[in-house]
Amino acid sequence: MGLSTDVIRVLLVHAYPIVREGLGDLLTKREGVEVVGTAGDTATALRLIDELDPHIVLLDIGLLDGGTIDEAAEMQSRGRKPRVVIFSATERDRDIDAVFRTHLWGYADRTASVDSVLEGVRNVARGRRFFCRTVASRIISRLSRDKKRIEKVSRLATLSTRELQITRHLSLGMSVKDIARLLRLSAKTVDNQKAKIMNKLDLHDRVDLCRFAVREGIITA
Repeated sequence: MGLSTDVIRVLLVHAYPIVREGLGDLLTKREGVEVVGTAGDTATALRLIDELDPHIVLLDIGLLDGGTIDEAAEMQSRGRKPRVVIFSATERDRDIDAVFRTHLWGYADRTASVDSVLEGVRNVARGRRFFCRTVASRIISRLSRDKKRIEKVSRLATLSTRELQITRHLSLGMSVKDIARLLRLSAKTVDNQKAKIMNKLDLHDRVDLCRFAVREGIITA
């Protein structure tokens, strides 16, 4: 559904001041767009969403806890429910999947031009999803891959933030007891979460899990 407004109110959330200031200035110069505020962290962003009532939030995924998108979904439930578009330096499959899972409105990577972002903002305001060219191409390419591979990537997107944390620690070789101590959980809880993770991802042992984690960018080799 399109927004009933002549001016699209944008909140720009990015880790780097030069990006906030530069992109903010460029967008504000375009007709029909107003950057009503900027933030360098998610706590400030949540406060400004409540205070400034933006229509669209352009959000740097690097600011999210552990690189997960759950916090972005929370932003869409605040105030008058702004529409969140993700900025990312990469176009990882798990992040793209999570955008769909959490019903965010778009995804742009570092290759996107200002004109592309502006077009995306306007499309989102009209009620359309936006993906920059490279991300759209990646989505189309994935549709032609092996069915089993696609199913596994999709399963990764079903992991909760906590399950993703445990997956990362397991893949790094930590024991269940060490993970429980780190996350302040019982060993039984972590062990149960481990079983759920392996079932969701259709994996059978830690070697499989480690390979999967490296392939999907959860950890680096």
